[in-house]
Amino acid sequence: MIIRRDIRLLRDGREIIDTENEGIMYQCLCNYLDQFEEGRVPWHWHEEIEVAYVISGEFDYSFPEQKVHLKKGDFVFINSNVLHGIFPENNDLSGCLMHVIQFSLSFLAGGYNSNIARKYFLPLIGCSSIPYHVFSPDGESENELIYDFNKAYNADITGGYGHEFEVQNHLTKMWLNMYKVFEPTLDKAGTHSDISMDRLKVMMTYIQNNYPDKITLDDIADSANISSRECSRCFSVNLSQSPIEYLNNYRTERAAHLLISGNKGILEISEECGFSSGSYFSRMFGRIMGCTPMEYRKKNRKSIIMY
Repeated sequence: MIIRRDIRLLRDGREIIDTENEGIMYQCLCNYLDQFEEGRVPWHWHEEIEVAYVISGEFDYSFPEQKVHLKKGDFVFINSNVLHGIFPENNDLSGCLMHVIQFSLSFLAGGYNSNIARKYFLPLIGCSSIPYHVFSPDGESENELIYDFNKAYNADITGGYGHEFEVQNHLTKMWLNMYKVFEPTLDKAGTHSDISMDRLKVMMTYIQNNYPDKITLDDIADSANISSRECSRCFSVNLSQSPIEYLNNYRTERAAHLLISGNKGILEISEECGFSSGSYFSRMFGRIMGCTPMEYRKKNRKSIIMY
């Protein structure tokens, strides 16, 4: 089990997950959300499947096009490669704690070409109409999912000889019961590629790779070979913000990292993160973070690793 107070991201927004470490294709995390840098969890995605149980607190989990309110006792499934993040009002996640398990398909199914994968995993993983699902502890089937999740999580914490088999066993039972819930929907929905989401990830990657430079709306749209109007629609529908708002948020996140991980001057950080002037940087930082860059530097000295 890993106690986590930050999130590590690649430049394209994918989360760095250590499921391949020493050949173990899962990880259990204890997420103290109120200790995450900037009081939020940035937009990210990962190929691994994620399931999580809320231990304490209440907060909104953001997904493309919508938010879902989670509270103590809720259990959430997040599908493979789905964008998600947590952006609380006033950056307040006080008392919010989640237990999380992230695992690869191969850990339970033995690989993408196995009969088990084709029958019980790929139909759900490939279904863009089910990006996530929240289970509340209201019925017997929901409690069975939570029971097996907790057994798997606790087996990893306890460790001991052969605990990986116990984790795998309980996750397999959890997945099968969860799949039974979705199966009627899968028969109707089928699988298809979400072109809008693919374009969005391309544009997000472009911003994250080029944020120090001067970037226009047309530049962002050109990176995905679409019009500026379609670019704006794509961000608005999926993230509820404009491309330039996302750009300014990302620049501010990078600036916040530099403020607490080194001794560079505020003007130098402003220029390095692509802001046109120090005054504009301070104004934008205050709007997003609720304080000045200097105040943020004084209050925070922990860092998030970005690769």
